[in-house]
Amino acid sequence: MAALNSYQTNVIFVAMADNAVASTVCAQLNKGQEIIDGTVTVGVAGTTVGELRLAGNTSGYVFLRAAAAAGTVGFVMPSTVGSNGEQLTTNGNAGTATLSWAAAGSLPEFKTVTDESPNAATALETLKNARVRKFKYRDEEGAITTQDFDTEYIGVMGDEVPELMHHKGKIFNPVNAAGMQILGIQELLRRVEALEKVAGQKVDL
Repeated sequence: MAALNSYQTNVIFVAMADNAVASTVCAQLNKGQEIIDGTVTVGVAGTTVGELRLAGNTSGYVFLRAAAAAGTVGFVMPSTVGSNGEQLTTNGNAGTATLSWAAAGSLPEFKTVTDESPNAATALETLKNARVRKFKYRDEEGAITTQDFDTEYIGVMGDEVPELMHHKGKIFNPVNAAGMQILGIQELLRRVEALEKVAGQKVDL
C-alpha cells in the first residue's frame, strides 16, 4: 500500500497516497470548491479532535465534531431526500451504520393489517396495571436516551410494559401507546354505558 502524503489546508488535514491529487484537493478546499475524489481526514489522532465546518456565505458556520474517544464509527447516508416529517434512523450496525428515512406513517397503504379488532378489555387491563414512575435519564456512554438529562419524566419502564415498546424492546412506541389508550377509553365507555342501562340513567362524565 502506498504511503500517505499529508497536507494542511486552513481547516482540513488531507491524507492521500497520490501527491498530485492531494495538492489539488488542498487547493480546491482553500477556494471552497468541491472535492471530486479522495479521502479527507479531519483532525489528528492523539492531538486534535476532528471538526468539519460549513460556512455560511454571509456569516457564521455549522460544524460537525467527533467525540474525543471516537472509536471507529461510520454512517452510510440514504440515497434519497426522504419525505416531509421523516427523520434519519440507524440500523444499529456496529462500526458502519446504514441510515434511512423513517416515520410512523398512518396511511393504510403503508400497512398490512393483522388484526381488525384488538381486545379492548386486555388493553385496559394492561394500562390499569402499568406502573408509572418519575425518572431522569442517566448520562452514560451507550445509553439510549432523549439526551435531556435534566428533565424529570413521567412514564413507564419498557420491560414492564413491552406492549408499548418496539425495536427489540429498547425504544418507546408512540403508535402502540396511542392505540392502547384509545382501546382503553373505548372499553371504559362501553362499561359506563352498560352501567347506565342497569341504573336506568345517564352518568355525567
